Amino acid sequence: MASAAAEDDSPAAACLLVRAHPARIDAVAAAIPDIDGVDRVTAAPGGRLVATVWCDHVAAALGAITALPGVLAVSIRDTSLDTQTDPENRA
Repeated sequence: MASAAAEDDSPAAACLLVRAHPARIDAVAAAIPDIDGVDRVTAAPGGRLVATVWCDHVAAALGAITALPGVLAVSIRDTSLDTQTDPENRA
């Protein structure tokens, strides 16, 4: 059975968790949307940011975000590979 993501040809997305120096968080949040493949940026508890990135841009986005002044760490938080309809895909 094909997944819902495959049926509607929606590309998969990943969420990157970004930790930045508190004094630079606003500048980092403003710069991330300009990176190719980034769909959106939202604030997360604890002064962190979550960037939603199309999966085919994750590697480049990781490098670009890591290079921003004030960024302390970037990690992949999760991916949306149809985890809502197919529990076997959950990580």
